[in-house]
Amino acid sequence: MNGDERSRLRLKLPSGLEVEAEGRPEFVRTQIQELLSVAGRDQAPELAAKPGPLEAAVSQAGSQLRLRALDRSGDPEEVALVLMLASERLLGIGRPTAAQLARWLRKSGYNVKRIDRGLGPSLKNGLALASGARRSRRYELSAKGRIRALVAAERLSRVLREGA
Repeated sequence: MNGDERSRLRLKLPSGLEVEAEGRPEFVRTQIQELLSVAGRDQAPELAAKPGPLEAAVSQAGSQLRLRALDRSGDPEEVALVLMLASERLLGIGRPTAAQLARWLRKSGYNVKRIDRGLGPSLKNGLALASGARRSRRYELSAKGRIRALVAAERLSRVLREGA
């Protein structure tokens, strides 16, 4: 990473609050986290009353994750991004292995054989990052991928609410 690298992030929360930061990636990350924590304190009663979109879309049983209901319209690649975000937030696993992702996708109703090929477009578009080789290959979300995963989780939770 060179010193000239700049990031820009803009979020619109369900409450209508808009958050935007631009600058070096570390600065953007710090500013967004700080602004979201302030927004969370201001909206604490509202947030406590209902689970977030991630918790509404993904269920956890021990170290296993899966979508709460099969969404036939969901793209397996998009679901993998949501599961990577859930592994980070719910399990504390920031970089799940390919085997873990494949297992979680199968439990969610998606028949995947090779994660590396399924996540190819996400890797190419900078939504996910891969490290390691063969059996020790691990995946993590980039900042852009984290935003895409949050949007997808919101959409999936909406599908589940409307279907219930």
